[in-house]
Amino acid sequence: MTLSIVKKLAEDGYQIHSVDFPPSGAGLRLRPNKRVRGNKGVMIPDIIASRNGICLIMENKDYFFPPDFEKLHALFSSCEYSLALEQLSYDLKTTEFKGAIGLPKEGCNAEKITELIDLVDFLVGVEQDGSCLFLRDINVGWEAL
Repeated sequence: MTLSIVKKLAEDGYQIHSVDFPPSGAGLRLRPNKRVRGNKGVMIPDIIASRNGICLIMENKDYFFPPDFEKLHALFSSCEYSLALEQLSYDLKTTEFKGAIGLPKEGCNAEKITELIDLVDFLVGVEQDGSCLFLRDINVGWEAL
């Protein structure tokens, strides 16, 4: 699934900066402002990409996983990772962040999504053929990415 999203983002002109394939832990690490020993609190997004001054940070799962919505929301709404985000913005020359969740489109339960969609900027739904659609508004439905 992550490969399908990366392929689509690259086709649409995004520069791919980091891809983490679980359980590799090889992606770019976002460290909390409050330093602790080891990797406690470190966030490793599945995809970090940029285009037109926007940095896209994604978490992907092959099933619906509510904690990922909460994790991305906390990344942008709390100050816990502000220094890491400032550095990332500087390094990538971006001025805005977007958070998105990637998951199989067929596994998206409208009731569950309605409860969590406001925690992220959009969802990327991957079809069985690898094509990708996005969802920003539950009332509008899935659209071409």
